[in-house]
Amino acid sequence: MQNNSFGLSVCGLLGCNKSLSLEEGFLSKSQITASSYWEDSNEFGQLFQWSPDKAWLQVPGLAWASNHSSNREWLEIDLGEKKRITGILKPEQSVYVLLQIFQGNSNSGDVVRNNFIPPIVARYVRIIPQTWNQRIALKLELMGCRIMQGMG
Repeated sequence: MQNNSFGLSVCGLLGCNKSLSLEEGFLSKSQITASSYWEDSNEFGQLFQWSPDKAWLQVPGLAWASNHSSNREWLEIDLGEKKRITGILKPEQSVYVLLQIFQGNSNSGDVVRNNFIPPIVARYVRIIPQTWNQRIALKLELMGCRIMQGMG
């Protein structure tokens, strides 16, 4: 009986692996904020903004980049309500999240998944980069699911 109960619990978490930004369609600019963001213009005067809303993996083009290179910079996501967060996907350098350091890759072509064991239940997620190469820049995706009534 105990093994069956444990197995059901694990199965419940295995289904909790959706893209949290796509699950509810929230790609709202107001739900992702940052301490700062970088903007620059080319020789033709064309402005480029590395704003927080560009941090989502599925948004093509630029990433979020901070205006300063400091470990006081942050990116914060408001999920709108408490969610069960099971992991983070990211193609950039290491980031510091909730007292854990997650390794990224050394190039922007690969995507690395880090799982939260146990899952985190939160409405707000703040990511504070601790190391970077030249400039803080980040694209990411949070994985997880809604919390069902009575589960959380």
